[in-house]
Amino acid sequence: GLSIHYLKYILLPEINNNPKYEINDNIYELEDLNSDECGFIRKKGKGITCPRDGESGTALVDCPLIAKYVGPASIMLSYSWGYKIKDIVETLYDFCLLKKLDPKKTYAW
Repeated sequence: GLSIHYLKYILLPEINNNPKYEINDNIYELEDLNSDECGFIRKKGKGITCPRDGESGTALVDCPLIAKYVGPASIMLSYSWGYKIKDIVETLYDFCLLKKLDPKKTYAW
């Protein structure tokens, strides 16, 4: 999974600094799976060989540039594509604070 620290302090600012996207976008708006064009998330792995299947294009968690922010997930999100990325990340970060978890060592899938 991706660390909550990465999501809050790296991914959200990257989205915020991209003129095509906003942190108030939901996941569907960041990544339209019905489109052949890679959205914000898939662009990060575009052209990188996937270590799992050897094909071109890899998942965000397998991108070498963010390897230091990846670890075994202790949080699993499901049915969250309709929510704003900002709300998802802020909720995960607040959860870490509430449970006294280190956001750098807490990973979500």
